[in-house]
Amino acid sequence: MEIVIQRTFIRIFSYFLCILYAFSLSLEACTLWAAAGTELHDGGTLIAKNRDWDAEYKQELRIVHPENGFSYFGIFVDINNQPELKAGVNIHGLVAISASVSSIPQKEREKLPHTPALLQKLLKNWKSVDEALSHQDWFLGPRFVMLADKVKIALIEIAPDGKLSIDQKLNGVLFHANHYVSEEFIWANKVKKDSSLRRQERICSLMSKAGKKFYLGDFITISNDRSAGPDNSIWRTGSSVNSTRTHATWIVFQPFTGDARLYLKLANKGEQEKEYNLFLKEVFSNQQKITQDFK
Repeated sequence: MEIVIQRTFIRIFSYFLCILYAFSLSLEACTLWAAAGTELHDGGTLIAKNRDWDAEYKQELRIVHPENGFSYFGIFVDINNQPELKAGVNIHGLVAISASVSSIPQKEREKLPHTPALLQKLLKNWKSVDEALSHQDWFLGPRFVMLADKVKIALIEIAPDGKLSIDQKLNGVLFHANHYVSEEFIWANKVKKDSSLRRQERICSLMSKAGKKFYLGDFITISNDRSAGPDNSIWRTGSSVNSTRTHATWIVFQPFTGDARLYLKLANKGEQEKEYNLFLKEVFSNQQKITQDFK
């Protein structure tokens, strides 16, 4: 009973923090969320990303087998002939996803020092959240990164000056849109748009419901939430041809016992949406069949 009351208090407090940000900051392209431990019916971790963008680069699912390092699988986009990983998981179950800092103009972000291919480096080299966080010097360049393994979730805000705000949980929830919410980094929000704020408020509400324990299906439902219209929802359809919209959903569920699951939805422009429900072990043990299915 004491644990339930404590969890309820934390969620209510988190919701009021979201409302506070709504009044203090009017801010814009991905949504990240995760839950761990006692927040899940089956224990373990759940981590998700809805990938939003206004560009027309085609997304592809790929398995990478580095000469030195761990195999990893994820959503890739080729930009200027360079493959960029947008969400991924390695053979040991380390998951890495990220979101842009839309509250800083892109030209300013591009001028700042950063670690190229950060997600690839993390998945190639480390087995767990703790291992990844032991190399904080790798987290360079303004962005938001969320990590998960079988027991822990973590959210890292990287400020323009290279400082980090890290929130780690064995039991609890984490969520983020595209502007800084850590008190020490509020100063870095320069561009004020509505979408990031609206999505942050909505994902906060969905993740903070008192007494709620999550299944994989709940995260899939959240990923399809369209309650705030075409431009401000968790799943964004865009109010015009040139509007930012959601191109993909990525969800990984790793229970304490049993096989890890991977849910994917790709919505490339001009193509029919594709959904995949997979056991993670299938991705790495049956490469030929999986890659054929993805094409």
